Amino acid sequence: MGVLVLQVTTIKAVILDFDGTLVDSNMIKMKSFFDATEKISGVSDYLKDLLDAQNGLNRYEIFDRVTAWLGRADEMPSLSKELSDRYSGICQLAINNSKEIRGASPLLAQLQNTGMKVFICSATPDEHLLPIVQHREWHSLVEGVYGVPPSKFERIKQLIGKYGYSRREVMMIGDQQSDYSIALALGCRFIGVGNDQQKWDNEYFPKLIVEDLREVPELLYLD
Repeated sequence: MGVLVLQVTTIKAVILDFDGTLVDSNMIKMKSFFDATEKISGVSDYLKDLLDAQNGLNRYEIFDRVTAWLGRADEMPSLSKELSDRYSGICQLAINNSKEIRGASPLLAQLQNTGMKVFICSATPDEHLLPIVQHREWHSLVEGVYGVPPSKFERIKQLIGKYGYSRREVMMIGDQQSDYSIALALGCRFIGVGNDQQKWDNEYFPKLIVEDLREVPELLYLD
């Protein structure tokens, strides 16, 4: 494994998304919704429409809507939780066995030699994110692993305030338009990670986009 050569940089923190950025898991998470509900007749078309809408709902809100759509609102707490738990179990097993985005492990290891603080921030709930990161033994390579709640935006805003960074001292790395929107709102720098599932807005996309994480180190030293 190569060593990242120290250079002059104004970047003090690197904040990485998880799904689709460090691990090739976006399609796993989508498929797991259907796997979790496969024994429920007629739900797949509704679920597909709900997921295609990309309305920012989390897993709990999605299964609340599924339960209501089934006309079983009186079972909302128990059925929704049952489906959410089933989904989480399916996801964790599949993601543990999924491929990392090329360059992920070397990048995390290399960043230890730079003096930059590295954080993993995801929209996955804390209790599900940390075991997956620990399974890959990445938790020892980063300053912190953060899921939700609070929201990803609020979490990153908190980290910036806690460590006293200026916005331009923070580099965010993510694979979704929503990640880029957070970076813009907070004034952080951003590197987009492209993949087969990514749909950057044609008129609203990052200046820096990489195919995988092997290209990231040299970009961390751009002003």
